[in-house]
Amino acid sequence: MNRFLYYLIFLTMISNIVASVPKILLFESKTGAIPSMFAAVIIGTIYVFILVKLFNAFPGKSFPDMLKQYTPKWFAYPVLFYLFLCWFGAGLITLITYVFLFITFFAPETSIVITTLAFVLVISFGILMKSRSMLYMAEIVLVLFVPLIFFLLIKFYVNPKLDWDFIKIAMMHINHVPSYWAFGAALYIFMGIADLVIFNELFTKKHKMGWKQVLVIGLSGAAILFTTFLSLLGITGWNR
Repeated sequence: MNRFLYYLIFLTMISNIVASVPKILLFESKTGAIPSMFAAVIIGTIYVFILVKLFNAFPGKSFPDMLKQYTPKWFAYPVLFYLFLCWFGAGLITLITYVFLFITFFAPETSIVITTLAFVLVISFGILMKSRSMLYMAEIVLVLFVPLIFFLLIKFYVNPKLDWDFIKIAMMHINHVPSYWAFGAALYIFMGIADLVIFNELFTKKHKMGWKQVLVIGLSGAAILFTTFLSLLGITGWNR
């Protein structure tokens, strides 16, 4: 499978470590977060597999191109507008989350307007970039920040303030029915593959999607999801 396809998936997984996903899972820790995460890993991996297989049938074509070529305008434009709303909503939620995190932990005295404008300026620069340049930028970001993220996750596990009793208590809630909100939040980390709707135009060859690729994506998602949830739970003592 093309390495850039992995970048689309892993970048979304990693970016949600500090987004709204952990917060939602913490709130649902006593009402089905654990079974929801198990279900999300299975469904999310299947979703990635199906989506890659579907786009393999149309190499070198983006989803808007396919809609314009194979569907009438009265159908294509409403679908594209719906996708625009989905992407805009997801981006807006992520922007708000990162702005408040930045103000809370890095620059509490900075005006929220100035911080927001700074983020919007960076985002606007990304919007004006070509699709291929965006993929190369994603590669640079992953190469620079993945080692740091792994280091921080390891620090979580060796942190003396990490209380394993709270993690054990959370695991005891595995017999609950999966929570809708926890399942949706956990499933969101696999949504990076949806970027194929635009970036598939750059992939002119079919992606190999066998059991090895499925295993890598599934295990990576599970590791990031459970590590983020359980480590934060053990430190914050949410079940206290």
